[in-house]
Amino acid sequence: MRRWILATFVIAASWISTTPASGAIRAHVDGLGTCTSADPPYPFHGACGTFNNQNTFYGSYGLGFPSPMGWGLCAHEAARGGWYPAPGYNYALGSAPNGITNTNLSALGWAISEAQRLGWWANGNGTTFGADEVAVAGKLLYDNVAWGTSLPSLSGQLGRALTALRLLFTTGQSITATPNLKVTLDGGGSTIYTSGTLTVRVAVPGNSNPVANQVVKVTLTGAVSDTSGTAIQWVATDANGNASVNFSVPSQLPGPVEVSVSTSLAVPGMLFYNPTLFSSSAQTLASARNPVAANDALSLTALGPPTGTLQVQKTVDDGVYYPATGAVFQVIDAANSVVDTLTVDATGYSNKSIDLQFGEYTLRELTPPTHYGTMSDKTVTVVAGVDSVISVGPSDGDVIDRSIVTIQKTDSTTGLALEGATFTLVYDTLNSGAADGTPLSCVTDSLGQCTLSGLLPGNYFVTETAAPVNYLTPTSGTWVTLTPGDTAALNYENDPVMVTLTLRKFNAAQLGQAVPNTIYDLYVYGPVAFPLPTSIPADAPSYPGLFFFQRGVTDATGRLTFTVRAGYRWCVHEVWVPQDYIIDPALHCTLTSPLQLVPRLALADHRSKIRLELYKFASGSTDQGVPNAYYALYVRGRFPQGFTPAPVPSNLVVPSGMALWAIAKTNRLGQLGFSVPSGHTWCVQELSAPSDYLLDPVVHCTSENLTQSSPTSVTHIAVAEVLATTGGTWHLGLLGGLVVLLGLVTWAWSRRIN
Repeated sequence: MRRWILATFVIAASWISTTPASGAIRAHVDGLGTCTSADPPYPFHGACGTFNNQNTFYGSYGLGFPSPMGWGLCAHEAARGGWYPAPGYNYALGSAPNGITNTNLSALGWAISEAQRLGWWANGNGTTFGADEVAVAGKLLYDNVAWGTSLPSLSGQLGRALTALRLLFTTGQSITATPNLKVTLDGGGSTIYTSGTLTVRVAVPGNSNPVANQVVKVTLTGAVSDTSGTAIQWVATDANGNASVNFSVPSQLPGPVEVSVSTSLAVPGMLFYNPTLFSSSAQTLASARNPVAANDALSLTALGPPTGTLQVQKTVDDGVYYPATGAVFQVIDAANSVVDTLTVDATGYSNKSIDLQFGEYTLRELTPPTHYGTMSDKTVTVVAGVDSVISVGPSDGDVIDRSIVTIQKTDSTTGLALEGATFTLVYDTLNSGAADGTPLSCVTDSLGQCTLSGLLPGNYFVTETAAPVNYLTPTSGTWVTLTPGDTAALNYENDPVMVTLTLRKFNAAQLGQAVPNTIYDLYVYGPVAFPLPTSIPADAPSYPGLFFFQRGVTDATGRLTFTVRAGYRWCVHEVWVPQDYIIDPALHCTLTSPLQLVPRLALADHRSKIRLELYKFASGSTDQGVPNAYYALYVRGRFPQGFTPAPVPSNLVVPSGMALWAIAKTNRLGQLGFSVPSGHTWCVQELSAPSDYLLDPVVHCTSENLTQSSPTSVTHIAVAEVLATTGGTWHLGLLGGLVVLLGLVTWAWSRRIN
């Protein structure tokens, strides 16, 4: 492109020099960069070219025009409207050409003004396009907006220039007036301590539409930018039209801080200038407005470093009994120096700290309250101008030493441990003598013990809410005081529930006739949790799983009473009956005696008809009786009516066709007698031989059914005992199994009743 420098000697000369060659009222030339008829006399930036089949100069004209920027664009479409613009045509502010579209001219004007602010029209953007490329693009965009001319497809620097201008044009569509520049202090007000943050905003007045990418100069007096470290900071607005500046007062001293911001802002709208000389032949000039300077200021007052105070509010988990009084805390700064000490009084609050600069500190418990653990270090914040109360409680680790209660439960009579007792502890939360806390319970184990741990120290009311089975529950509780870290051992006893077992002995033939002076042994099914007698009558038989407990005699009314523990099964066995009565061989048992049960046993006795006697003597010496030989008495055939069979030991095999009547042993004279009903055949079998004797394996039976008329020889059995050649018994194993069998030992030697 060729530029023209026209000397203007006089107005007429200017007119002559700017008049196009004869026959070239408008330039119509082909080829980009070529205007064959003539170049424009006053080009600023641009090039000749052909776009949309129109060949002419595309670009800006100037300088020297009266427009705000000294240059302008042809207001008419390319290759239309008259001669190239020249300053000599004496342009003056006028109106737009007829037929122009005004809808988006304001936005286009802002885009051209913004490009002027950015220096594009004189220098390009310095990287992707130059001034000539943006001038060509500017004319093409103008024709598109003002006249509806199509935008050609461009590439290279020309395409990038057109894209950049179109982006500015899009932004300009939201800008209806010259934007404002404003600076404010974040948080409002006009005072700071030693630092603050400024917000710079560029926005359209009225609708507050933000204006992005506006470069603003921020100047500080009495402070510096935290970013640059100087009093000047350049910032660019973001998509929201805002930019932030953090600043501080280096001296940290009170004083004034002045803030000023400045920038230049593009202005929307287009201006049109018409030639006053040769007005019918020259182009109208289109121009945007020049960017305007924008400024704002803010006066602030720095107060100096901000301060606040700290105070501790101390709560504890057992404050009624052990308050927080006396807890001592240290306030430690970032340099690990103790800057103050706080002590908690009876109100639970500490004294206030000295004035502390705002920021973070460490609160450390130097001395916890008595019996409490030490709190973990806590980070606290001093807020400027605020008296901060820091709450410290059990959740911070400052808890009291807990207590433990161990309960031992025993039988009041035996001292044995009792399992299954339920105890309840209720805390007196207010130390007022009222058990108002949440009940805590435990149940004693097989050792009679239960434990409750993690208890707050203080007063507790302890009650036994459920006694073990067959034991009496106490009707009252007790208070216990626990101290911190204490392990309290509490001992409680239970009285067993006792029941009365009543036995009545009467004549089976005459129910109203009592039988006094009948001896009975009382047994209990094991296992038992109470002591058994250590002295047992020598003639008391033994039974598997049963233990001898007591011997008694029926009174004149035929009654016998035993007081026994509830919860056990009790059995009685008849040991001795008055003369003329038959011993009952059966074992009579109760069900397990429940609480408050008074069991009664009614036992009938039958008058004896036959007396069967046995004599055990040493072989070869008939006058030497053998004591302590155990015999079983069987009845052969049907069992006597009205009698109950004796229980059969598990290790005894009853001969076929027989039933066990009784088991007994010979007395010191070798004698053994049985009272039996008549009309039956009876057999005896030795179960256990005395020491040094062999067991007699033979079952000895009477030869007939015994009756009252049977001869004496039939009712008497003489059995010889043979000494063992080894000098000892070989049947001790059987003996060991039989000594616990239910049996009948009778020491009476009586005659047959006729």
